[in-house]
Amino acid sequence: MSFTALYGEAPERSLWRMPAPWGSLILTECFGTLWQIEPDFTPCETPDAAPEVIARAFAVLEGYLTAPAPAAAHDVARLFELPRLTNLPEFSRSVLRTLCETAPGTVLSYAEIAAKCGRPGAVAAVSRILASNPFPLLIPCHRAAAAGDIKRFDVTDPATFAPKTWLGQQEFSQIAAWLRLHELAFAA
Repeated sequence: MSFTALYGEAPERSLWRMPAPWGSLILTECFGTLWQIEPDFTPCETPDAAPEVIARAFAVLEGYLTAPAPAAAHDVARLFELPRLTNLPEFSRSVLRTLCETAPGTVLSYAEIAAKCGRPGAVAAVSRILASNPFPLLIPCHRAAAAGDIKRFDVTDPATFAPKTWLGQQEFSQIAAWLRLHELAFAA
């Protein structure tokens, strides 16, 4: 369903950039709230001066990139009150919430996530939901992988942590590998 079909006229969107180890993260503000986070390979030295709602997201993301820790329940609750997530079907919200509740350094299979969400046969749906995650890192979809990929993880070979795609894009797979290894370093 298109943006216009859901919300009428497309409102003004503002983009804000912050540094990340691979280049940057682009945060989109829409309706006065955080609307989307996208990884980008364009280098960024300092975060853009941004309104409070984006500055708070910058702080959370910077904390995660510095030292990943489990998300606080109140932060997850606030995230799931954002319009971008309140309009998702309940199963999609359940999949995304499951990842928020997964400890850093842990990687669940798509089948495990589907089972935790009460729909064990919905493995392909879980994969599609994660490919369209609007808030990567805040909703850590890099903590999900195909069961066969998880079996191949080998800390002595970082390439084994790279998925075929991340967020539905092959070029982002190395970012997911970095995130997985980053979390493992802090979980140890």
